[in-house]
Amino acid sequence: MLVAQFQESRRLMGRLDAGQDLVAAFTTICMDNGIKSGWIKAVALVRNVEIQNVFPEDDNFSKSDIVSAPVFFPTLTGNISIFDELQDIRLYGTGTNADGSYTGIISGGEVIFCEFWIETGDDIVLVRETEGDDFQQWVQLQTIADVRPKPVMSVPPGGSMVRPTVQSTRMVMDEDETSELNIMDMAVGDYVDHPRFGLCRVINVLVDEKVTIRLPTGKNVDLHLGMMRVQNPKQADGYKVFQLEIKKRS
Repeated sequence: MLVAQFQESRRLMGRLDAGQDLVAAFTTICMDNGIKSGWIKAVALVRNVEIQNVFPEDDNFSKSDIVSAPVFFPTLTGNISIFDELQDIRLYGTGTNADGSYTGIISGGEVIFCEFWIETGDDIVLVRETEGDDFQQWVQLQTIADVRPKPVMSVPPGGSMVRPTVQSTRMVMDEDETSELNIMDMAVGDYVDHPRFGLCRVINVLVDEKVTIRLPTGKNVDLHLGMMRVQNPKQADGYKVFQLEIKKRS
């Protein structure tokens, strides 16, 4: 048994943007707001949802199915903890569409709409074991003695959720030149915050402004940074995170 009592807590409420990956978006929110432990409640409509069935016919709990048709989840619940030194989002739910119902761990999917509520435990950190299947338990509880205020996403009246402003120590220069310098500064082990995929780790730096990134779903993809605007990095728990923006066509 592992029981944690916490005193410091915040509550975040908002919505995700259509087209975002469900799990990647929640991971980005947690990274931006310094959330390492907490609970998520949400209602969502998701297409191409990747779900790990908890009642598999072949007893293979590591197998995931992708449902291409939109699935409605009237109640999604999940938690935030640390897995392999990074924020880990576990979402569980039962969703339905015209073809049937689906119950299990939600590993990803394209958001059509999603409204959420997050409650944090800011003076504790729950660590999940790294061995076994996707139903790993929490095995360690860390108490944070020094709780500092965390940045909170602001939502302007009538607008979308925005991320906290990051001040840069670099000189102001042309945006394209800054982006090129940041691409050169990127290394294996850094992270990129992609507008659709969320927080992804850089696992290989290729030529011609290309890198290989690992999505929150575990899939590796090649990314052409020449099509993106790479913002100045910010430091998060000892590593660099590069914010990416898609370049607007002139």
